[in-house]
Amino acid sequence: MEFREDINGLRAVAVVAVLLYHFALPGFDGGFAGVDIFFVISGFLMTGILLGRLEGGLGSVAAFYLARARRIVPALVVLCAAVLVLGWFWVAPLHYGRLAGHAAGSVAFISNLLYWKQINYFNPDASTFWLLHTWSLSVEWQFYLVYPLALLALRRLFGITDGRRLRLVLIVATAASFLAAVLAARYAPRGAFYLLPPRAWELLAGGLVWVFQDRLRAGAAARRALVWIGLVVIALSIVRLDHASPWATVLVVFPVAGTVLVLLGNQPSPVLGNGVFQALGRWSYSIYLWHWPLSVFLREWRPDAGPGLVAAAIGASVLLGWLSYRFVETPTREGLRRVRPWTQWATQAVAAAVVAGLAIEVVSAGGHRERLPIANVELYQRYSAERQHVAFPLQCSVHDGARRDPACDIGTPGAPHVLVVGDSHAQQWYGWWMDYAQSRPVHVEFYTLEGCDVTYDALARPNCVEFWKSAEDYIRASSAQAVVVNSNWQVPAQLVERHPPRELLRLRLPSLFAAARRDGRPTLVTAALPTVRYSHSDEITAHLFRDSPVDGLARADCADFARRAAGLNADLRELADSAGVIVVDPASTMCHAGLVPVISEDRHLMFRDGNHVSTIAARRWGGSLFAPFIESLQRP
Repeated sequence: MEFREDINGLRAVAVVAVLLYHFALPGFDGGFAGVDIFFVISGFLMTGILLGRLEGGLGSVAAFYLARARRIVPALVVLCAAVLVLGWFWVAPLHYGRLAGHAAGSVAFISNLLYWKQINYFNPDASTFWLLHTWSLSVEWQFYLVYPLALLALRRLFGITDGRRLRLVLIVATAASFLAAVLAARYAPRGAFYLLPPRAWELLAGGLVWVFQDRLRAGAAARRALVWIGLVVIALSIVRLDHASPWATVLVVFPVAGTVLVLLGNQPSPVLGNGVFQALGRWSYSIYLWHWPLSVFLREWRPDAGPGLVAAAIGASVLLGWLSYRFVETPTREGLRRVRPWTQWATQAVAAAVVAGLAIEVVSAGGHRERLPIANVELYQRYSAERQHVAFPLQCSVHDGARRDPACDIGTPGAPHVLVVGDSHAQQWYGWWMDYAQSRPVHVEFYTLEGCDVTYDALARPNCVEFWKSAEDYIRASSAQAVVVNSNWQVPAQLVERHPPRELLRLRLPSLFAAARRDGRPTLVTAALPTVRYSHSDEITAHLFRDSPVDGLARADCADFARRAAGLNADLRELADSAGVIVVDPASTMCHAGLVPVISEDRHLMFRDGNHVSTIAARRWGGSLFAPFIESLQRP
C-alpha cells in the first residue's frame, strides 16, 4: 500500500493528543481520544491490505500476521524488558509483582483483560500501573486475529469479496459493535472501555472508509473541505470531550467521525503534511510505548512536578520514541524481513517468552522482597499488610438488591440492634464494630455495597440505583433500633461540574433519612471523611523500599480538605437537622492541629488509600465516632 502523508500526519495528531492528556496539560481533557484515531487508521489500513490478499487464502493471512508482528512485537518486548529492569531498582515489591504480571500480559496481548478486572482507566490509582497503555495494543491485536479470518470466511463460505455485499456486512458489524458499546457504557462501563466487542466499531469504521472511498466522486476542493472539517472535529473532540463522562466510550464517535472524514478526503494538508508532524507520525508507535511509563515515573519521583519537569518528560518521551524507532523498530523490521517466516516467528516468540518468563518469575517470587533495605523490612511488610487488609468480608455485600447471608451479622442477637448502611466507607469501620460487639451487648447488621456512594452516577453505576432503592426498603422494614449511615459524600473533582454532589445529596438523602427515622428511630450519619492523596500510601512504601525518609509523609493537611468539604458538610448537617438525624464529624477525631496522621506515632499505616482508613485506624478512631451513640441506646 502506498504511503499516505495524511495518515502519517493523523498518527502524529493522535500521539500528541494522548501524550499531552497523560501529562495532564490543561486544555487536553479529551486527549484520550488519540487512541480512537489510531484504531480508525488501523482498521482502514488493515482492510486495504487484507482485501488485496485474500485470494492467497490462509497463507496470505499468515503473512499479514507476520507483518503485523514485525511492526509491533520487537519494540513492545524491549519496552517491557526495560520497565522490568527499571522496576527492579525503583518499584517496591508489592507493586513490582503487579508490574511483572502486566508485562507478561502485555507481550501476550491480553493486558486489556487484566485491566478490565483490576482498574478503571480513569481512576487516579491507574496512574501507578506502568503498562496501562498497552490495553490498546491488546485490543488491536485481538482484532488482527479475528478480522482476517472473518473476511476469509466470508470469501470462502459466501463468496463475498468486495462490492455491495461486503459493504453491507461491514455496516451491520459496525452497527452491532456500536450498539454493544452503548449498552456496555450503560451497564458495564469498564468493559466498554477495555474489551474488543464494544471497541471493534472504531476499527471497522476505518474498514468502511476503505470500501466506500472509491464511491466518493467529489472533486479536490470538496475533498479538501472534508479534511478540514475532519481536523476541526478532531481538535474540538480533544479539547472538549469529558473523560469522566460515563459515555466517554460512546462520545468518541466524534473523533472517529473526524478521522473518517480526513481519510475520505485523502488530500494534502499543511497541518498534517508539515515536517514536524511527519516525523512524529513515523515515531508515533514508539512514542506511545514510552510516554506512559515516563509519566508514571515522573509522578512517583516528583508528585509536585512543575511545568519545567513536565516539559522535560514530554521531550524525553519524544526522544525515547525516536531512539526506539531508529534502533529497535526499523532494524528489527528490516532484519526480520530478510529471514524465513518460521525464523521470524521463532525469534519474536522466543523474545516475548523470555520477557514473559522473567515476569512470571517475579510474580511467583512476590516481587522479590529481598531487594528491600534490611533496616526497613519490618516496617515495609507491616505497611504493605495494613494497606491491603480489608476487614469487612466482601461476601457480605448486597448485590443486585439481594439480601446477603444473615450469618454476616455480628454481635448478640436480641441485644440492641444497629443497622449500618452505606458503601465502602461504612465497611471500613467493620473492625471497630467487631471489637465493640465482642465486649458489649449489641447486634450489628450491615447493608452495604462498595462503590455505591450516595453521589453515585446513575448512568455509570445502575447497580447503585438498585442498591439504594433496596436499602431504603430494607431500612424501612427493619426492626433495628438504630441506623448508622456512612458514605463517601465526595466525588472525584472531575465529576463535580457535571454532577454537583451537593445537588445529589439534596435529591437523595431526604427519603433515606425519612426511612431511617421511621417512628423516631435514632439515626446517625458521619460527615465527610478526611482524605489524603490517592498515592500517599504507595509513596510511603516506595520511600521505604528506596531507603528514603518517610517523615514528610507521616502527616497530611486537614485544612485543604476542610475547605473542599465545607459546603458538602453544611448541606449534610442541614438535611440531617431537618430530619432529626445526628451528625458526627470524623475530622474532629482524626485531625489534630490541622493535621491528620497517615502514620501513627507507634508506626502503623492509618490510611490504606486516599479516602479509606486502615483497619487498625478504624479500631482506634471508631470509638469516638460511634460508641457514644450506641451507648445512648442502652441508657434508660
